[in-house]
Amino acid sequence: MVGVYNIPMTDIPSTEAIFGETVRLLRQERGLSQDDLAAAMRAEGFDWHQTTTSKTEAAQRPIRLNEAKALADILRMRLSAMLRGIDADYLDLQKRLEAAQLAKARADQDIQRLEVESFFWTLGEVEPDEEADDGEH
Repeated sequence: MVGVYNIPMTDIPSTEAIFGETVRLLRQERGLSQDDLAAAMRAEGFDWHQTTTSKTEAAQRPIRLNEAKALADILRMRLSAMLRGIDADYLDLQKRLEAAQLAKARADQDIQRLEVESFFWTLGEVEPDEEADDGEH
């Protein structure tokens, strides 16, 4: 059977296969075992076991919409993105974005600290030597 754009239907992965592969990639990226993910799903009220995780990742069982939404929430990903699928490049970009956001937060804290030190220095309450105190006396 041929689908849209003359692509054989057998060459197009099912939605369950795309979703399952995405669950596997995100689970591994987040450092979770199949058991960990099953426990998180149980905490959300689902009768979920390691084998359920395994079968979901392998597209060997149908996935309910409420299960898909819970998995997306647990794995911190939009459900729409999980249905489209992601790849290693996307995960790498996500890691880089998170690292950049962390670096920005640290830089913002440094700016605030320096502004406070500068304020007190202008009041004469902090000597220039004290602001660069590295613990050596």
